[in-house]
Amino acid sequence: MKQTIYGLIVLIIAFTTLLLVKLYQSDIIIEDEMVPEGIVYTLSDETMVAIDTIRIIEDEITIMTKSTDTELINNATMAFIRSKRYGYRTEGFERIIWNAFAGDFYDETGLSLSDNKEAIDKIIGLADKLDYISDNETDVVIDFPHMVAVMDVIYTDTARSDHEETYYDYMLSWGGDLETFLMDVSEAVETSDQNKYEGYYTYAMETIGSTSQSHFSEEDYYANIDGLNVVSIMKRDKSRLSEALEFYYSKGLFIDRESIYIDEFGGPNAFEARVRCFMLGEIEAAYVGDEDFIQMMDSLEGYKVLMFKYMSGKKDSPDPELKEAVTMAYIDKLLGYNIY
Repeated sequence: MKQTIYGLIVLIIAFTTLLLVKLYQSDIIIEDEMVPEGIVYTLSDETMVAIDTIRIIEDEITIMTKSTDTELINNATMAFIRSKRYGYRTEGFERIIWNAFAGDFYDETGLSLSDNKEAIDKIIGLADKLDYISDNETDVVIDFPHMVAVMDVIYTDTARSDHEETYYDYMLSWGGDLETFLMDVSEAVETSDQNKYEGYYTYAMETIGSTSQSHFSEEDYYANIDGLNVVSIMKRDKSRLSEALEFYYSKGLFIDRESIYIDEFGGPNAFEARVRCFMLGEIEAAYVGDEDFIQMMDSLEGYKVLMFKYMSGKKDSPDPELKEAVTMAYIDKLLGYNIY
């Protein structure tokens, strides 16, 4: 009888262990991102075409440069895709600021535009076909050149230090969009002194990431989120753009895109601190008293004011209460809060 009970206990333990192993193996953990093993999400037609087109561009760049260096190929690929609206084919202030923060075309690629004209024209023809992508689960539509521009800014080191690079990256991703979005809010909201903050905050919460034609529409909002998430895969795995895109969308990481995005900042508290530092000049705790950081933020503030005045045509800087309300609306939207 004892042997029977003992054998039954051993069997139960073995079965339970096997079950736990199976449950554990059903998920692969990639730096806090849960990727179900064996589950492949069907790519949308737009995303599939984009990935296939990017593979062709990568192959063309490999032939033209006679190099298989992943970093060079990624830099050149992203420079071509963003160039129509965010790079060397734009003019004036747009061109200056993108060259400053994302890198000059020649510096990024080592390619001469005149010496490689035929090959470059072929690649530009392919790159200009890339417009919008989406996924089959959430119906989110993403401005793909905007997304790649964000990725290129993050991928390319143009600053002297890590913290300087980080905040300059924000300038041409979510931070720049939020700064220009201030114009939309100030023009759309009629407020009195009593309800000014609430009016700004409510409008921003309703409009950021929506299908409205604002400076922070759905297409741009998700371009910033997926851009950071995908380029983080590229940097971590040393993968090509096409490979990282396919991994992100086929493995379903986009379903938890907001959580992954927040984690890339270091979690909710770090995310809020970074956003408030960039938008409102509240120096992160780690950099209080750091003269280099404070000087960098002062310089960045100059860029932000210049951009606001250029985009809005106004002489004055934005209202501080407007900046506070829009900043908190963005933070709360991503963290799932709403105070009104």
